[in-house]
Amino acid sequence: MIAASDPSAEQSDDVPRAIGVDASGTFSVAWRINALNDRLHVQTVAADGTLLAPPLDLVDPPVPLLRDPVIAVAPNGDLALAWETPANNGDIIVRGVVAGVAEPGLNALVGKNPNQQSPAIALDDTGRLTLAYVGVALPNLSQILVRRLANFDPDSPSEFIVSEHATGIPTPPTVATWPTAPSWSPGAIPPARSSIAASTSKALPGRRSPAASSPAGSPSPTAPIRGAASQ
Repeated sequence: MIAASDPSAEQSDDVPRAIGVDASGTFSVAWRINALNDRLHVQTVAADGTLLAPPLDLVDPPVPLLRDPVIAVAPNGDLALAWETPANNGDIIVRGVVAGVAEPGLNALVGKNPNQQSPAIALDDTGRLTLAYVGVALPNLSQILVRRLANFDPDSPSEFIVSEHATGIPTPPTVATWPTAPSWSPGAIPPARSSIAASTSKALPGRRSPAASSPAGSPSPTAPIRGAASQ
C-alpha cells in the first residue's frame, strides 16, 4: 500500500492504464519512477509469470517530470507508450517498441491548445497508433482530440477534434482499435473496425460520446524487448 504523502502516490490524476497484453498472453507493465529526471520503466512478463528481461527505462527524451504514463500492446507483441510532460504547456510524448527495437520518442502534438493532458493510446498489429487526449482550449472550452500515426511517423496527419465541452471538464478518454483493420485513410476514422475516443464530463455525468470498439484479432508471435536494463 502507498501512503498518500508518498511522492510516488502523486504521479497522476488519471485512472491507471499502464498494462497491456499480446495475443500469446505475454504482458507488459509500465510505471513511473520519481527521480531528478523521471524514469518510465517497462517490464515484460510471459504468460506463465516468467520475467523476460530486466525492466527497461524507455523515457526519451529525458525530462525532470512526466505524468500519466500509458501503454498499449499489439497482438504481435509490439508496444507503444505515451506520457505528459509540463514543457510547452503540456507536451504529449509517444514512443514505440517494434520487433524488440525501441523507436525514438516524439512529440505527438501538431496543433496545440493552451494545455494538453490525459493521453490514451491503442496500437494495432500493423503499427498504427491512435492517441486520444484532453485539450483545454479556453477556460470554458475543453476538447477531446485524436491523432493517428502510422508506424510512429511524425509526419502523420495532424490531430482532429472528436468532442467539445463548453460546460464541465472531460475525464480522461479511452481508446481501442481492432488489431487487424481494413484499408485506412489517415486523418479519418472509418465507421467500423477503428478507434473512437470516449469521455464523460465531470459536471455533466449523463453525457457520453460513443464507446470504443472492442479489440479482436488472431494470435501473432511475440517479439521480446531487446535492450540494456535501466540503472
